[in-house]
Amino acid sequence: ASIAMALLYLKDLGGEAHLAVAGDIDQRLNDAIARLLSRQDSNGSFGLWSVGGQDVWLDAYVTDFLTRARERGFKVPAAAFTLALDRLRNYVGRAPEPSKDGGRELAYALYVLARNGAAPVGDLRYLADVKLSDLATPIAKAQLAAGLAMLGDKPRATRIFHAALSAIPPQPQLDLGRADFGSMLRDAAALVTLASESGAAPRVVDDAVARVDAARALSQATSTQEDAWLVLAASALAKKLNAISLSMNGEKRQGTFYRSLRAGELATPFAVSNSGSGNVQAVVSVSGAPLTPEPAAERGFKIERNYFTLDGKPADPTTAKQNQR
Repeated sequence: ASIAMALLYLKDLGGEAHLAVAGDIDQRLNDAIARLLSRQDSNGSFGLWSVGGQDVWLDAYVTDFLTRARERGFKVPAAAFTLALDRLRNYVGRAPEPSKDGGRELAYALYVLARNGAAPVGDLRYLADVKLSDLATPIAKAQLAAGLAMLGDKPRATRIFHAALSAIPPQPQLDLGRADFGSMLRDAAALVTLASESGAAPRVVDDAVARVDAARALSQATSTQEDAWLVLAASALAKKLNAISLSMNGEKRQGTFYRSLRAGELATPFAVSNSGSGNVQAVVSVSGAPLTPEPAAERGFKIERNYFTLDGKPADPTTAKQNQR
């Protein structure tokens, strides 16, 4: 589901960013939809490895993907999709209080229902006004805010987007092993996505992007959840980037700008400046081979190589003769 979720939005990013994707994207998405639906039970739930399960957060995630796929013109069988929505609707009707389980599943289910025009407005407003502090994760608060925004309740949505942002420290820490497959990086990327899609205040989106940068710096590897929501965040931001105004060596340019420069081209000064009114983020990646060998590095281990004859005596490999062991 995470791979398919990312593939849905890669077309928005693939052109100018020069992203290459193996295979036909549409066919891969159609195959993913069929594979996911093959794991749906008669009660609408989805299983990780086989048919059906008891993880409502996972059910909401798959239904979120199916919703977004339908919005982009992919065919999702109506019976299966209705079954998935009914699963979430039934859960909302009997969900425990957020103070008991953190409201992760409830917030996501309400968001997906709202995206499909089927969320109970009273439940969303009750959570916003009475139970907001009981929502355990930033993504749950962001999903609640996005659901309210889709139903037209902008004042509550604005307040809760700010609460979601406040729930992510400017300098987050690793928080792996969560029941909702999440992390601060995933939640920050989800906040960027949902706030951008909902038309939240630019300051909220900018601060959420800064949280993404800080969280991404904490680890060398990312999970499939983090990767999927980072792609969604990039896609959501890309729609607003046409407003960027740049000056490149004195020449004006509108929108985002990508350029690969080889070593020889760097001999001539290359200047890019922001000629617009908003903040612009510049990202520079450098690749190449060092001119001098890298120094040896130790991180708790030291590697030594020694040579011996077959009877265990030290040997000098520079004096070895052919066929000698």
